Amino acid sequence: MGRTQMINLSNINKYFPSGDSRLHVLKDINLNIDEGEFVSVMGPSGSGKSTLINVLGFLDRKFEGKYEFNGTSVKARTDNLLAKMRNQTVGFVFQEFNLIQTITVADNVRVPLLYRGQTVAETEERVKEVLTRVGLGDRMDHYPNQLSGGQKQRVAIARAIVNHPKFIIADEPTGALDTKTSAKIMELIDDLNKNDGVTIIMVTHDPNLEQFANHQIKILDGQIISDKVVAQ
Repeated sequence: MGRTQMINLSNINKYFPSGDSRLHVLKDINLNIDEGEFVSVMGPSGSGKSTLINVLGFLDRKFEGKYEFNGTSVKARTDNLLAKMRNQTVGFVFQEFNLIQTITVADNVRVPLLYRGQTVAETEERVKEVLTRVGLGDRMDHYPNQLSGGQKQRVAIARAIVNHPKFIIADEPTGALDTKTSAKIMELIDDLNKNDGVTIIMVTHDPNLEQFANHQIKILDGQIISDKVVAQ
């Protein structure tokens, strides 16, 4: 069964101002990502990985070239529309968790739903559901500083999936974790992909994590040097 194309990047170039000149950070990027894929993006520091995911995650529309998401041009949208699209379409998981320290686990997970205009009461059931899914149903009233690193990343994953996103960007999701905890987090991300059909785009330095991906991309000096779909 053929998959539906979700993301199409055509001749994407990205420049950053640098003194009197421009730094060419992404160079003629062409990339297709289908619904349900698990994509790994590998490359050394400074290769353009972060810039690429900022474009993919609707965080940056100041680029040259064409980005179509489900057949619609991303560049044509206003910043407000893009922010709304980002909230409803993509979940982010970061190496440093990016949790708000002064609010509870449940309230951290609730943030994207409140941003969407739901009331606290309306979000209660969904928040409990996703926290239970990641094994933290009994930690809803805890604060981030009462959790281990692995638990914090589970909260971040719960927050990322609370909105039923079309895809998740996981930026070095196990970078701050020990090997055993990393394995559990990857199991969780893999399960979201295989059993829930969530498209995953994962940036990693770790070649061991690449095995989870069925679409493997390597980037170097702003260029895609390898793009292969792997049978699993």
